[in-house]
Amino acid sequence: MVNQTYSQWVPIFFSCLRRGPLSKKYIYRNNIWYIKQHIKGEKAALIEHIKESGIVPIDNVTIYSNKSFSQIPLDKVKTVILTDIMKHNENGKRNILFKFDRTDTSYGKLIRKENNWNAIERLLSSTIKNNSSLEETRQGNRIKRIPPFSYRYTITLPVEISSQNKEAKHSTIIKSLDILWTEPVYSNFIIGIGLKPPLFEVLNNSSVKIIHPISRKPLKLYELNENDASPEAIAICPKYNLEQRKIKGIDLLTSICPYRLCEGEDREIIIKLIKSNSPNSSSKKFEAVISSFNEGKSKLMYNNDLKIINLESLLADSSKHNYLWGKHSDSDRDCPSDIIRSVLISGKYELPQIKEEFMKHFTVFNMFSFIWRYQPDLQKLHYFNENDIKPWSRYILKEYHKINELPLYSTVEEVTISKIRFDEFLQKVYLYYYFIVCELKSSNSGFHSLPDSLQSLVMLKHILTQCKWFEIFYPNLHSFFQNRIPLTEANKTITNEINNASTRLSTEERQLVDTIRSLLYALIETETIIYQDKFPKDGKALYQLKQIDSKSWKIVLLSKKNILSEEVQNIIKYSLPIPIHFVKSLERSKQFENYVCIKKKMINEDLFLYLRKLENTPQPLMSDINSTLNRVLKSH
Repeated sequence: MVNQTYSQWVPIFFSCLRRGPLSKKYIYRNNIWYIKQHIKGEKAALIEHIKESGIVPIDNVTIYSNKSFSQIPLDKVKTVILTDIMKHNENGKRNILFKFDRTDTSYGKLIRKENNWNAIERLLSSTIKNNSSLEETRQGNRIKRIPPFSYRYTITLPVEISSQNKEAKHSTIIKSLDILWTEPVYSNFIIGIGLKPPLFEVLNNSSVKIIHPISRKPLKLYELNENDASPEAIAICPKYNLEQRKIKGIDLLTSICPYRLCEGEDREIIIKLIKSNSPNSSSKKFEAVISSFNEGKSKLMYNNDLKIINLESLLADSSKHNYLWGKHSDSDRDCPSDIIRSVLISGKYELPQIKEEFMKHFTVFNMFSFIWRYQPDLQKLHYFNENDIKPWSRYILKEYHKINELPLYSTVEEVTISKIRFDEFLQKVYLYYYFIVCELKSSNSGFHSLPDSLQSLVMLKHILTQCKWFEIFYPNLHSFFQNRIPLTEANKTITNEINNASTRLSTEERQLVDTIRSLLYALIETETIIYQDKFPKDGKALYQLKQIDSKSWKIVLLSKKNILSEEVQNIIKYSLPIPIHFVKSLERSKQFENYVCIKKKMINEDLFLYLRKLENTPQPLMSDINSTLNRVLKSH
């Protein structure tokens, strides 16, 4: 069963499609590939900048997982997106770097190659880096590899003291030592233990031994710098940790000796030590991060079947709709990541939701594209007159302030609620855009001589470029248009003037705005009936707009009190490609002979909409034909 919000967006989508641009430069499907390339280039440039400059981002967020990103359950991916939103708000996207680390600890395990990494990169507004492993060999589409070298675990080793040295045994009260350890597979490369000065002084005694759990040989103790960021005790592995080669006493020849990797039973020994470690050890925080992505699966009702949902299955199902956003000639027909991001935030992991989020994405693009087309004219405007703001513009400005003042929430559930509220706001913005299009068409003189439309366009541009939620829910689309709709100094002045403009509406003005909004949506719904809109199975049929005989249809609007001014009535008449008649009585609404009423809708207590269709073309009577022929013959 199709949900209510999906049904609401269908007429909006087809209305937007019919009012889209004719020039290929501004068309949705022609730009999706360019948006993907723009984001890819932008993020690659940022990683290169970090690499060359050595500047470390303010925030480094590491995602640990024992499976590929595509295999992570969707509720966990949603948590990553929430982190992206919160970090972006705190520091800005250029100051955040996500890192994805596999925690598969068995050397030689066959790991599937991540085929969806391009889509994953675009899923976050921040940059995400796929940390590659140190050793790998490819077998078809799989990778045989060891996990990246890192310190993420703590093991506890006993401190052994010779029974012959009673003084040392009496003075050393430490019976065991918590040591920050590497990935188990690198355990054989550990040549000693690094200790902070106070601990080094206590344990640096010939009678004190800490035994390597695999080789069963004593580990050499090294003194660390007091100001070092390391913990009190850390495993020394200079073969892979190059910084540790600077520690006093390190034998470089020994440090690079080609030891064998720790596998099989030896590796199991280390794993048991990690698992049996004290819950108070420093590994607890690492395990918490790992378990948040490794444990649990999203089992949900999906197309009437209970199945495990992950990003891979969602991307695969989205490909069934690739005719909506891609052309056969496109090298990349993957679903735009903004759409996938919105599906994840919504929490509705199903096919209809993919199509619903596509309709919203398409609508947002077309509104931005509309401003893009008029950008040269808008750039010439250096002022904004508050006195020229019409009631419908003050209303949408008030709604903009309300949505923009909402806080960025800290839980997944709260972000989902904010998305619902934003979608409601988006419908209001579209109706405002729709009214501007009608306003432009109603002017015989064209756009440049219509100051009211100019002010409305400036307002629409302000809302699209300044509302923070567009960047949060559609980061790729927003970034793409930032370059095409730049903000000049004059624009900044206008932005301040708009933000400070009054949004006060009288009771009559609010009534007028509510009537216009309800009427516009009713007209959009009516248009869907006239065109018999539905989604075809291929993009060619979808984007080849239907044609109708405008003389076969009429819309009659009955209003006794005339709440709509003549100005508004004139604009409304250009909302559809069929005649629209305003009448004051029910009798006059029936005056159109041979037109049968297809639909009747009450807009409010005073305004009613009637859709009429030409039933049969009247045939001329034989007497009329004979009379006409006689007149013609007499004239000759």
